[in-house]
Amino acid sequence: MKKQKHIIATICIITVIIGILLSSSKAQADEVVDYIAIFVPTACTMSGAVNTGEEHNAELQNGVYREEIGKTTLGVICNENSGFSIYAVGNTNDEYGNTVLDSNSFNSAFDIVSGTATSGDVSNWSMKLSTDPEATYAVSLLNGFSNYSTVPSTYTKVATRDSVTGNNSQSVSLNTTYAAYINKTQPADTYSGQVKYTLIHPANDTPPRPQNTEPGYIGYYPNTSIYEGSMGKQQISSTDTSATLLASNYSRPGYGFAGWNTAYDYSGTFYGPNETINFEAGRYTNSESGLSLYAVWVKSEGFIQNWTGCNALSPVLYDSNSGLLSADLANITALTDLRDNQTYAVARLADGNCWMIENLRLSSESTRDESSKLFSEGYGESEKYGDFIGLANSENNNFTNTLTSNSLYGITSDSKINIGGFDGSIYRIPRYNDNNTKHRDAGVDNRYDNNYGYGNYYNWAATMASTKYYTSGYTADGSEAENSDSADTSICPAGWRLPRGISLNDGMHDGDIALLDRAMGGSGTSESINAATGVSMSLYWRKYPNNYVLPGNYNGSSIDSKGNLGLYWTSTASESDKARGLMISNSSIELSSATYRKYYGFSVRCVVKN
Repeated sequence: MKKQKHIIATICIITVIIGILLSSSKAQADEVVDYIAIFVPTACTMSGAVNTGEEHNAELQNGVYREEIGKTTLGVICNENSGFSIYAVGNTNDEYGNTVLDSNSFNSAFDIVSGTATSGDVSNWSMKLSTDPEATYAVSLLNGFSNYSTVPSTYTKVATRDSVTGNNSQSVSLNTTYAAYINKTQPADTYSGQVKYTLIHPANDTPPRPQNTEPGYIGYYPNTSIYEGSMGKQQISSTDTSATLLASNYSRPGYGFAGWNTAYDYSGTFYGPNETINFEAGRYTNSESGLSLYAVWVKSEGFIQNWTGCNALSPVLYDSNSGLLSADLANITALTDLRDNQTYAVARLADGNCWMIENLRLSSESTRDESSKLFSEGYGESEKYGDFIGLANSENNNFTNTLTSNSLYGITSDSKINIGGFDGSIYRIPRYNDNNTKHRDAGVDNRYDNNYGYGNYYNWAATMASTKYYTSGYTADGSEAENSDSADTSICPAGWRLPRGISLNDGMHDGDIALLDRAMGGSGTSESINAATGVSMSLYWRKYPNNYVLPGNYNGSSIDSKGNLGLYWTSTASESDKARGLMISNSSIELSSATYRKYYGFSVRCVVKN
């Protein structure tokens, strides 16, 4: 019985964003301004088909060389203007890097190895590619694969095209065939294997691949060749039984970061970026390798503004008996912010709502234009200072509460937020700090360094995108606060909002923070504990795909508690100079009943408006 040699063609789908803005002038009373954003997805796929009558099975005689063993056509359809590449690797037994044809009787001494398929002392086989002359456009063959060549033992680029433009009907076809030489001493048996072809785009990217981390360390890998940032290794000792993982310092254009995975192809275990994981003592120190973690990237599917695709995602499942969260990539997507082209991973969490699972990174450069107001969730107005359009430039002491030229604000007698200080003819507007995303470093243990995955810090007025009212959200008796602006103003993208923080436990006015906590088995109250496991809900908020991280806060003129605490604003104010926030550490949680000074710089997560 012959065993067919299999050919696997992996399919990769990618999207590209094109924004078209019409009429950028500010509308007058008798004008209408339309802002139109058109998303054109990239269609870039590959398929493989074994030609009928040319299947990859053949009967070879000892001492004979034979060409043209079967024929497969690889078809590519693509409109990626940065081109694409095709990589090949022999993976007979191992998932990666084994190119022999195995004996069905598993007699490895007589495996047929990859070679040039010429006569010799060793039986060997090889592969050849050729372009289809009738294809719509040409593709370039690399590394000598236009002739029979050694099957690569690691991912090797075999064909490429630098640029692809035009409509999706354009296509390219590659033909692949195999040859073999069988030595006179080769035992009678059936030998089989496979070659995997992978489509990668853009053309200058490379396929993900496994990495080896030395014992005693956790290694963090970008899992792509197109990225920014760097990360060191995290040391673990032989007596350690747990570790709090490091947030990502990597970014990838057009992709959202969705966490870490123990396998480069995401077939392993998913972890949140600052999740605490448990393991047996010595597991990663007494073995041949440490723990390798790979960045999980999700390609943007479109614009985040006014997105309506939440219900298409599967919600995260929570098992109340075991206390386990169940989630995979079906719960995740990624969306791009029109204001600055930052892409965020988004998940449908256990409460059934869709949340950003990365911290907001919006900065001043992207919000000074008048048109940006249309892409945010309702910018408020200040009676004294005009429309709130942008964020002030970051400064070292931009979160101080004194009335100096660098101050944030003061509270006037009529409870309005008065931006304090005067610099020439320009009053200071609400501040942010981009210490992490613009000035990132990465040491051996970058938990305490500037870290891209921590996002930017914002004071509460900047977070609310309003300088008009001091209060927001629900009052103590559950009624809407007078002059509340929580429903229609925030720094979040249009169609999104800040989570409401207050919980009244009456089933009508529970805040988003409490509702999400309860959906994951917590009490929805301060210092919440999971009912099934008895552990702090801090662990659950940091688990994949919730992915809350510990960026600390900007307190006065410096960053405090980075790597130890996560502090997040809600839209709920408590006093004229305080608002409610969520606080997470690696061992405890304080839900949004705690209040904080509005001039502190905290992190921001947004939830789909409902």
